[in-house]
Amino acid sequence: MGRDPSITAWELPQGLRDELRTPLGTLLQQDQLRAVLQGHPIVCVGDITTLTVHRLGLAPRLAVVDFRTKREDRHDLREELRTVGTKVLHVASPAGRITAQLWEAIVVALHSKEGVRIEVDGEEDLATLPVLLEAPAGTKVVYGMPNKGVVVVTVDAASVARARHLIDQFVTVRA
Repeated sequence: MGRDPSITAWELPQGLRDELRTPLGTLLQQDQLRAVLQGHPIVCVGDITTLTVHRLGLAPRLAVVDFRTKREDRHDLREELRTVGTKVLHVASPAGRITAQLWEAIVVALHSKEGVRIEVDGEEDLATLPVLLEAPAGTKVVYGMPNKGVVVVTVDAASVARARHLIDQFVTVRA
């Protein structure tokens, strides 16, 4: 997707927050994940989700983490999370925003021949949307819904359209 280089970030409008609480895909419990993910390219967004997939013996092609869970620092997870992916990209993306830097890192990671971990200084929650817009069809995108389970979204025409619809409602921040 061609992006306007003058856009430095996409900011989540207050009115869209409730809509994003609705799962973009299928809400599963941890014990259902292996069967659904095995044999597919996987992208994980979130620390606990990444660890869950990693502990199942599955290797995400991309993991986006911020070393926080439910808005609390989880430095205790760093050591294990740092075993996911062989290439690491560091980006900044504050809460409620998707920075152009994060979006570009997602594009770079998805074109990499090796597994990539993006470490976000800020918050990674919204990374699911650009991942859906940039990942190849058939990719399984996995993210957590706190206290509910894990959401798995297959990149297809419907999920891309929904992600595009949501992103189009964000406020663009320009340089």
